[in-house]
Amino acid sequence: MVCDEQDFCPTDAENADVDGDLVCDVDDLCLGDNATGDHDGDQVCGDRDLCNGNDATGDLDLDGTCEDLDNCPADTNADQADLDGDGRGDVCDDDDDDDGAADEVDNCPTLTNVDQADSDGDGQGDACDDDDDNDGVLDGADNCPLVANADQADFDGDGQGDACDGDDDADAVADGADLCPGTPLDALVDEAGCSGPQFIDLSCDPDADWPNHGAYVSCVAQARNAARARGLLSGREGGVIVSNAAKGKSGK
Repeated sequence: MVCDEQDFCPTDAENADVDGDLVCDVDDLCLGDNATGDHDGDQVCGDRDLCNGNDATGDLDLDGTCEDLDNCPADTNADQADLDGDGRGDVCDDDDDDDGAADEVDNCPTLTNVDQADSDGDGQGDACDDDDDNDGVLDGADNCPLVANADQADFDGDGQGDACDGDDDADAVADGADLCPGTPLDALVDEAGCSGPQFIDLSCDPDADWPNHGAYVSCVAQARNAARARGLLSGREGGVIVSNAAKGKSGK
């Protein structure tokens, strides 16, 4: 006779434990082999239990990784992916890229971008958007990646598109102060950004309402002299301009 407090099979008169795993046969899920028994009592036989022997570090989410090693012990994630390397798997990490913006509101959830900049307002942050200005030209080939310019115009050929170039004609006079923004490249210019011919046209608009042709030609001659004094024209160039004005129709 065995007292109940000493009997590990108190409900079985035969006290049967054929595999010797100290689990009564009537309760043994893994009957017949002690080596593959359910030693941790997690209802998974040892031959199928990756964490056999300690229920506290079992595999509750059944993803193939024991809980003490699982970076998301309560969420299935067989690949154990952890983008930001913070020890918490992406499946259960609410900020995968660790940039301070929760995944659900992060416009680049898998790429760090603390400022959440989104130049084109398309909901995809610049850090992960391959066309930040949404002009149809990918950033890698766009000469103004943050300013829309589908035509990619670049007057001075400096690699910076006119849309984002502060000096389109490269005459050292900023566009905002340049009275002649389309100056031919390498032309001599004055402080207003105008070449000799442009200075004359600016001073004597050929399309203005002149009282007569002579008044227009006289204006051109005076402007020619001023341009020469500024070093913008040679004598020959000035002569050609006045001659062309005399042959023109302005003021007639």
